[in-house]
Amino acid sequence: MRSVLVVHSDADGWEVTLPAETMLTVATSPAEGEAYLLATSFDIVVVDPSGDHAWADRVCSERGVPVETAASGEDLVACLASRDDAQAVLLHVRSELARIAHDLNNPLAIIAGNVQLAREVARVEPPDEAIDEGLSNISEAARALETLIGQIGDLRSAVDRALRV
Repeated sequence: MRSVLVVHSDADGWEVTLPAETMLTVATSPAEGEAYLLATSFDIVVVDPSGDHAWADRVCSERGVPVETAASGEDLVACLASRDDAQAVLLHVRSELARIAHDLNNPLAIIAGNVQLAREVARVEPPDEAIDEGLSNISEAARALETLIGQIGDLRSAVDRALRV
């Protein structure tokens, strides 16, 4: 369930159809909106773009709640639809990042395991500088891939944080 606070002097007259999972609270003045916001948790606050909404920016930034603007019911519906579209894209990106990291980890584990095996075999054989250098290069490339996979994980965490906003 997504909870939305709309602070707009005309919002009581807006005839809007919102998704069933949206709970809408309407305040017709900034003072009423601020009182609601201080007493209740909201996922998003929508304010009149022509009004003074510095109070909303201040209170919402303290709480990590996004502030949007809407001049009409149609703007409100479009704003929420846009946020839903963005969330759908972020969910897809998050899923793809997880898949890519997993798909890279599997061959990386095989590479690392085979390098370790080759090093063990090389220890019982007469020393060969070319083999040692090749194994070192492979190990270095594997560490670079590990770093990239870590960066993919960091990016996925950033997407997770964005989805919570």
